[in-house]
Amino acid sequence: MATMREVGQAAGVSIATVSFVVNNTKPVTPATRRRIEQAMADLGFRRNMVARALASRRTQIIALVCPFSADRMAPTMREFIIGAARAAKECDHHLVIWPVSNDGEELGTLLGQKLVDGVLLM
Repeated sequence: MATMREVGQAAGVSIATVSFVVNNTKPVTPATRRRIEQAMADLGFRRNMVARALASRRTQIIALVCPFSADRMAPTMREFIIGAARAAKECDHHLVIWPVSNDGEELGTLLGQKLVDGVLLM
């Protein structure tokens, strides 16, 4: 996987300029943006979500805490999960299904360790 430094070298720009394009934080000329985006495509660059989460203190993850039956998933549960995933995507978040028992301690661990930005209880 390519780094921002490698993308910058390939595009002939600084790592800061690559960061501006990746995070869309400062204006970059259209020509420079195209060079950076082309370098990212050529090198197979993918944003490091762990690094982004550390820097922003946001994971972009919402946990859907739901009790699962060991033998089946009800159609309404499936519809709820699909709807929640779509809503999370619209807000630029990922949805992670977190099957738990009625144990509040596990939920406390999930939130206390800041593994997710929010929890949706089912």
